[in-house]
Amino acid sequence: MIITSPKTHHFIKEVMLEYSSAKNEVWAIGGAQVAEEGKIVAQHLNKDLIVVPTNLSCDAFWADSYAVRSKDTGPYPLYSKCKSPKKVIFFPYVLNRCQARLLNCGWAEILSSITANITWKPSNNIQLGAQKRMRKMVEKCRPVVDVNSARLLFDLLAEEISIGIRLGSSNFEEGMEHKIAYRLERYTSGLCHSELVFIGINEILNIYNSPYLNLFEDFLRDLKVNLAEMYEHIGFKKIHKVSKLVVKEQRMNIQ
Repeated sequence: MIITSPKTHHFIKEVMLEYSSAKNEVWAIGGAQVAEEGKIVAQHLNKDLIVVPTNLSCDAFWADSYAVRSKDTGPYPLYSKCKSPKKVIFFPYVLNRCQARLLNCGWAEILSSITANITWKPSNNIQLGAQKRMRKMVEKCRPVVDVNSARLLFDLLAEEISIGIRLGSSNFEEGMEHKIAYRLERYTSGLCHSELVFIGINEILNIYNSPYLNLFEDFLRDLKVNLAEMYEHIGFKKIHKVSKLVVKEQRMNIQ
């Protein structure tokens, strides 16, 4: 069984010519939403899942869970556990045809470890070890401009999820910045979640007067992320209001 979307269905022929038949597996060829749907179908059919990302916008392709959203879940999704994909395939033919912004914004999943550290403040050696590894990943941040740089981000996203599965938590790489992104989704359909995470990181670094702000701004310039344009698109007041609300929620939760 093959799951795809109208935007990515034309890649099926190329993928299937390169790899085996999809008769005994569920293949998800597309972006994050397609991968999430693939997990649900594979779980229902009790089949292995093969994922072929057509962008590198997030880490959901490797995760052993999928997000559930409805009017009953509130502003943040609930996560249901599932079996990890059997394989996530790096397929340059597909990624070479992806918009640059949907490749580079995957770095938000790595850079968010900076603000996750502000959110949760690691309290034991295991968490500190995960944060140390994430800092090394952050140092590798560079634009996705060719197969090698795409492969680097692909491998780092896979490693980040692997660390989270071993820890049984995503706190080492996900904090208030993701909550800001989830809340901002209602105000835009033109930006993907990871692009909104860039906004969330920026907000938290500014609110907490973090020394990492200048470094983050350097990364944004290298990645050609136009943060000012995103702020103008959504509205400065809306973003600041949402950010203050998320910070207030966090402070109440840890009291």
